[in-house]
Formats: sequence, C-alpha cells, structure tokens
Amino acid sequence: VPYWSFYFTEDNIYSVKIPEGVKKISKYAFNGCGGLTKVQLPESLEEIETEAFRGCNKLEAMRIPHKTMRVGESSFRDCVNMKKLEVNNDCIKLGERAFENCAKLDLASLPSALKEISIEAFNGAGIKNVVLPENMTLLGIYAFANSAVESVVFNGAEDYGGGIFAYCDKLASESEKLTVPFYPNISVGWDNNVRFYDFIPGV
Repeated sequence: VPYWSFYFTEDNIYSVKIPEGVKKISKYAFNGCGGLTKVQLPESLEEIETEAFRGCNKLEAMRIPHKTMRVGESSFRDCVNMKKLEVNNDCIKLGERAFENCAKLDLASLPSALKEISIEAFNGAGIKNVVLPENMTLLGIYAFANSAVESVVFNGAEDYGGGIFAYCDKLASESEKLTVPFYPNISVGWDNNVRFYDFIPGV
C-alpha cells in the first residue's frame, strides 16, 4: 500500500480489507482516516511503516499477522478507541510511539520473540499487566510511561532506558508489583513527589 494512499480521507472509509500478496503498508497510508472502524490485514504482510494508521480514532481492534516482523514508528498512535490488539509471536520490533495514547488498549500479551520496544511505544496506553519477553535487546526510554500499568514482570534486556514506567499512577510502590527474576541487583525506585517508577541499578 503506497505512501499517503488514503491520508486524511476523514469519514469516507469505514472498512478496509487489504489483499493477500501485499507485503508492506507504507508511511501515512491511512493516517487520519477518522471513519475507519475495521481493518483486515493480509497474512503476507511483513511491515507496517511510520504513522500508517495514526489517528484512526474509531478503530477498535487490530490483528497483526504472523509474517509481520516490525510495527513502525507511531503506526497506531492516537487510535484512542482501540481496545483489542493481537500481535503475532514472531514480531520482533515495536517502533517509537507505536501505540502512544491508545488509552483504551489492554494488550493481553507481548510477542514471545519480541526484541525491541522502542521509545514511548506504549506511552499513555491502557495496558495493565506487562510481562516482558526474555532475551530482549532494547527497552526504550519511557516505553510505558503515563500508562495504566498495574503489574510488571521484567525478564531482562541488554539495554534499557530510564523512566520506563514513569508517571504510572496505578503501579503500586510495593516491590512485589515489579518482578525482576533475572536481575537481582535491580531495585525499585519510587519518588512520591513526581510519581516516578523505574528500574534503578542496585548500588
């Protein structure tokens, strides 16, 4: 699907079924399609690029097919009514701000093969329980900041930024809410003044 295909067509598109054989949805393809309520992606799809579905504020559910390895930057950002998201277990990267401001989104589970959750990927999202896969390479700065997270299991990452759970008001300060089985030297930091929740290397 080429760049800008249906960019800001407002309420003129309600349902989209992308045919088999399509491997990529390019940048801004459906950006701002305010009337779009249903999208069926083909099993052949390998990549969703930057802002492909950003601002599709009536879209309530999305299934990411099995061959889709990368979800691009801001691809579903501001899809404020998205409630259900199914991501295949072979997906390896969720781009920067991919699901930012998806306030109603409560993702059941993250892909087992996932390697990268980029900067602010779930900033402001409705996700409640986070179980991060093993063997991750990157957990970006503010990845889950300002979200509805209530509990976390962190299975380790080669590189992780600060403020991962900053301003998560529903995440209790008790250490049992954050499970870090493979990182015994990481402690929980909590500052009631700024409501900052983060991974802090033990001293």
